[in-house]
Amino acid sequence: MSESYAINFKTMSYEPSWLYEGGFQFKKHYFGPKPGELPETTSNGKLKEEFQCAQFLDGLPEIKFWARNLVRKATSFRLQTSTDWFYPDFICQLTDGRALAVEYKGGHLWADAEEKRAVGAIWAARSGGRCLFVMPTDGDFSAIAKAVKGT
Repeated sequence: MSESYAINFKTMSYEPSWLYEGGFQFKKHYFGPKPGELPETTSNGKLKEEFQCAQFLDGLPEIKFWARNLVRKATSFRLQTSTDWFYPDFICQLTDGRALAVEYKGGHLWADAEEKRAVGAIWAARSGGRCLFVMPTDGDFSAIAKAVKGT
């Protein structure tokens, strides 16, 4: 796999349109405790599933650090689909040196994300074991834990 397709946190600039302002203290976000463009709650006050995914990543021992991947920024990590680029929601560096890309999908969007799952799987397969791709859904983050543990 070409290094140009790997996730390189050192060369990534981080220019979010806005920063998280909630009360949760993220400890492993690469660019500081306030991730960019990560809404915490829905309009009716419930925690957003994508936010819960970020919390899960932040607490996973196998994750050294992670970043909220920003859409359409020059140095953001992206994968090519048949019609456009897609930007996984989160990118992570694992303690063992592997990289993990996470694209969270609500259950109502799962069926429409088949191409993204396929592209992510191909990217991971071509990495020689250095990269993982996971697409959790419906608030079930167990696929992330299984992937990083290799089970």
